[in-house]
Amino acid sequence: MTEYGKSARLADKVVLITGSTKGLGLDMAFACAAAGARVVITGRSEEAGEQAASQINASGGESIFVRCDVNSEDDVEAAVGAGIDRWGRLDGVVANASNYVGNNGQGYDNVVTEMTLEGWNAILSSDLTGVFLTLKHGIRALCAGTGGSVVTMASQHALRGVNGSAGYSAAKGGVVSLTRAVASYYARYDVRANSIAPGLVYTGSEYLQDLLEDPVKGPYLWDLYLGRVGEPSDVSNAVLYLLSDESAFVNGVVLPVDGGAVSAAHMRRPHIPDLPQYTRKRDRAPLY
Repeated sequence: MTEYGKSARLADKVVLITGSTKGLGLDMAFACAAAGARVVITGRSEEAGEQAASQINASGGESIFVRCDVNSEDDVEAAVGAGIDRWGRLDGVVANASNYVGNNGQGYDNVVTEMTLEGWNAILSSDLTGVFLTLKHGIRALCAGTGGSVVTMASQHALRGVNGSAGYSAAKGGVVSLTRAVASYYARYDVRANSIAPGLVYTGSEYLQDLLEDPVKGPYLWDLYLGRVGEPSDVSNAVLYLLSDESAFVNGVVLPVDGGAVSAAHMRRPHIPDLPQYTRKRDRAPLY
């Protein structure tokens, strides 16, 4: 876990972060608490959530944990309500919870012609509908108060074509469009909405470590990300900026946090082979 120095960037703000019992969301929770925010930690693991809240409180911060599955509207509404009951208002919402279920036949996601309707619906439910529910109830709280900041987590999948990830790309593209719709309308209530599109971020996953060391896929990933993968603090610091008053005139932005990967002109496509049931029409198209 990143060690964050104490600051007053988010002093007295009340921030709710979905999916904050592990990974990037957990790092965001510690970063926001260190910056002076009162943090509502949410997630499905009660043990991990209570432990995170206890650590923040023991270090002098203020936090509560509320069990929340973002696919349940009742859970989301209850989590927002818990923050208001505890601290009287909500100033920031980070819609971070997501569930990328894999591509290339490893999970629900795939190229369009090979996806099942079940897989499509599952991905949109976890990665887009959950964001909608978070924003629906979170923004109601912001509008009822003095306004505030919404941060959604998109992905590079929303900004470029990624072979084998049709469902996830569609969901994250929807997150970007939803964020812009919020930014456009709710500015009248002094509510801002911005989206972060992270690149590859190492959070301690053995799967990712193995992928980076793979003799075939590893070099491709290092090339794609220009020789550096992200750290959780790279994303958390961007979240702090967008939640803080420093970004008071920033609204409707999609911010890539990827070390420049999405801007590079030499990107190769992910390793997704030809479909055996179809005949390739372009011999000089990428092999993968």
